[in-house]
Amino acid sequence: FLLPKAWQAVGSPGMDQRVEAARLLLTRDDRPTAVLAYELTEAMAVVHAAHLLDLRIPQDLSIIQFHHWIDDRFFIPIQTINNVMIEVGVEAVEMLLEKIATPSSGLPARVIPVEMMEGATCMPFRARM
Repeated sequence: FLLPKAWQAVGSPGMDQRVEAARLLLTRDDRPTAVLAYELTEAMAVVHAAHLLDLRIPQDLSIIQFHHWIDDRFFIPIQTINNVMIEVGVEAVEMLLEKIATPSSGLPARVIPVEMMEGATCMPFRARM
């Protein structure tokens, strides 16, 4: 389930499409117990929707986001997977230079490990009954 990219709903001044989409997701009969957000604005839309529905984070809903730091400006630090963009950029430049030096040779894929940064929005996994 993907949240819309646009914030404003067309013809609905003040309505945030991401919050509304997250609210719809969180009111389904098969409501998720966890959400993985691509970035902070998506995570905050889910937090906002959960708040509107009186869902407790992390007791009722866990949230993880991809970002390069834990944003603690809001009331809850969100569990974050650090996408290590500096390391990705360094590796990309090194690969580009290798390809320029030897254009006919293939380059193997490179794996850049990510880092889990502990926030306060995840509960341990529990199986649904």
